[in-house]
Order: sequence, then structure tokens, then C-alpha cells
Amino acid sequence: MQAGELDTYMKETMTSIHSVTVGKRRYRVYRYEGPLNGIARTVVLSSYFSDAFGDSAALKAFLCTDCSMSIEEILGAYTERWPVEVFFYESKQKLGLIDIRFDPVRVSGVFGY
Repeated sequence: MQAGELDTYMKETMTSIHSVTVGKRRYRVYRYEGPLNGIARTVVLSSYFSDAFGDSAALKAFLCTDCSMSIEEILGAYTERWPVEVFFYESKQKLGLIDIRFDPVRVSGVFGY
């Protein structure tokens, strides 16, 4: 299933959408838990800010291999990690290291792309 298809599916199955608060932001989130690309159990969160629900350009996906983590815990880990990712990106830009690639960063079983 592609992200656009998931977006349509989420809109059609509104009962599967969770409304959560992380920090001061509200999100509308669809949680998939199951196999993905050879990983036996994983969590995929498809998320919008509440005020952007339905705007496919605002759809964000989050991947987590720790199925015991709640939606709030997964989004909280990303919220804490995001400033570090911005720092890495800006540092690479300013130091001219644009062509250097790093493997996905793992934070307590949470991966960001």
C-alpha cells in the first residue's frame, strides 16, 4: 500500500483513527501493527497534525520495531529526536558534507526517514 492509498483508507475508516496529544500538539493517527518488508512485527504510524487532517501533503509516517510502545511514546521519541536530525542536516550543509549518507538512526526501536 502506498502512502496516498493509506491516506484514502484512513479517511474511509475513521473508526481506526486515534486522536492523541504529544507535548502541546494534537495529532490524528492511524496505527498499523504487523509484518513489513521481512520484519515479523513492526508499527507504522500514519499521522497528521489535527488541523491538517486529510491534507495528503501533511501526512507523515513513523516506523517503530518496538510494538510495546504506545502511539504517544513513539511520537514523543520522534519529537525529542527531531532537533538532533535538524542539527545533523544543517551541520552537513554548512560543512559541505552533503554527499555523506548515514544509516537510519535508531532511537529505542524507532526509525525515522
